[in-house]
Amino acid sequence: MHTAATATLTAYHIDSHGHGVEAVKALGILPRFTGVAVHDAYAGYDGFAGCAHTLCNAHAVREPAAIAEFDAVARDGWAAEMIGLLGEAHRWSSAWHRKGHTPLAVDVPRGDVYHINAMGRRGIRCHHRPAINESSPGRSATSG
Repeated sequence: MHTAATATLTAYHIDSHGHGVEAVKALGILPRFTGVAVHDAYAGYDGFAGCAHTLCNAHAVREPAAIAEFDAVARDGWAAEMIGLLGEAHRWSSAWHRKGHTPLAVDVPRGDVYHINAMGRRGIRCHHRPAINESSPGRSATSG
């Protein structure tokens, strides 16, 4: 099932194409959407260039949680630290909004920006996705 939602409306679509790009197209919203699509980073969404894309916050935490649970190199503590950093950013943002501010501050302290960038570089270095051999068994032209 694919869904598309606003604050007040939700469209549901079940399709014989399953969960692939053709099913997303058949729902009919994302191909002509021009706003910001918040989603789970499913590779099939990449082909819809008419809108901006951003990762759902729940998935931003699920990814490092999965690394912590299943990745052999998770012993380095990166995933737990990243989850902590995301929680800290959420608490900071919530406090900022409670003070009546709507846009986030652009004057984030240099140390925080450095920490965020360093965590990102560390995660990429430790948990990079290995290159996929195009001719590997089970890989199809549509599997991305």
